[in-house]
Amino acid sequence: MRVLSLACLLALAALSSGCLVLTLQPVYDDGSLDVDETLTGTWQGPEQGATVVVERGEWKSYRLTYTARNTSYVLVAYLTTIGDARFLDLTPAHGLEAGPLMLPVHGVCRLQHEGDTLILAPLDYDWFVAAARAKTLTKLEIALDSRQNLLLTSPTAALRAWLLAHLKTADAFREPVTWTRAR
Repeated sequence: MRVLSLACLLALAALSSGCLVLTLQPVYDDGSLDVDETLTGTWQGPEQGATVVVERGEWKSYRLTYTARNTSYVLVAYLTTIGDARFLDLTPAHGLEAGPLMLPVHGVCRLQHEGDTLILAPLDYDWFVAAARAKTLTKLEIALDSRQNLLLTSPTAALRAWLLAHLKTADAFREPVTWTRAR
């Protein structure tokens, strides 16, 4: 599961390998899914050679292939709107059809997209752990695993309500990473 979690984080923003904030339930529901054809294409990351290829997937999904340093990960992404913000919900491509003893987890990333610029900001682990220790995440159910990954176990409706209430809580999200469309 750590490898799958790391794949989510890499695809979210090519960030350093720290601990993760994951959700057990998706942050989208059937009524909130969006499709934006302008997201498709190849995006260059801030690191030399890091790319994300976004293709349309089945139904209202996207297929993301993250590649850097001769390593590739394939993820399924769903675009959803909460309030005036857009989010990507990412899970490993085989995560939705996981075998026995495997649970699909979701990475959540705030998304801003204008023209040839894509800005991604995943949930911030340090902020969530500090808030959990201070017992200020009263509206969310959480669990920490033995590797200190933080898992939000709340239902989708509670996750969406919490995100809506915290759209202006900048510290709840990691430093945004900017991707540019490859020409």
